[in-house]
Amino acid sequence: VTFEQAVEGTTVSMRTVSDEPCSSWRGTGAKAGTLPRVCPACEGSGMRSSTSGGVFQISEPCTDCLGRGLIVDTPCPDCDGSGRGRAAKSMQVRIPAGVQDGQRIRLKGKGAAGENGGAPGDLYVTVDVEPHKLFGRSGHNLTIDVPLTFDEAALGAEVLVPTLGGAPVKVRVPAGTPLTR
Repeated sequence: VTFEQAVEGTTVSMRTVSDEPCSSWRGTGAKAGTLPRVCPACEGSGMRSSTSGGVFQISEPCTDCLGRGLIVDTPCPDCDGSGRGRAAKSMQVRIPAGVQDGQRIRLKGKGAAGENGGAPGDLYVTVDVEPHKLFGRSGHNLTIDVPLTFDEAALGAEVLVPTLGGAPVKVRVPAGTPLTR
């Protein structure tokens, strides 16, 4: 976004490409007209338990169905049995006023769809703010370097200082102001 958009806030169009359930057969991963079967190794739970040393029981994702609980015998040709496809989405994203370069904005529920029909996750957008040719920022404050002559700094003066979206303002420089470089 531009420096001005970051200061004032804006809405930008954004296009994302992410996973979503395969549209060919409702995201099951099975070829049209077939259905996946329940995994016999984990009985559809997606987890296998094993005993270690006779005391501790360890649960881990089933290696036969890769934690899905289902086995696809005839995979969908579009998604190779994964049940996932790629989809592009366009959306409008509100960039709040005062956003800083590198700041992350969370868009709840705008991420990729969850596995096996799960809810979509969150999408995080990192904001890239273009620098301004005159102004800078220090926290929530705008900064600008205004050139002064030695006489203006030593004796005091009124100088015109540009503003971000309006007419310049007159600023009184007190006598004895030190020059920096």
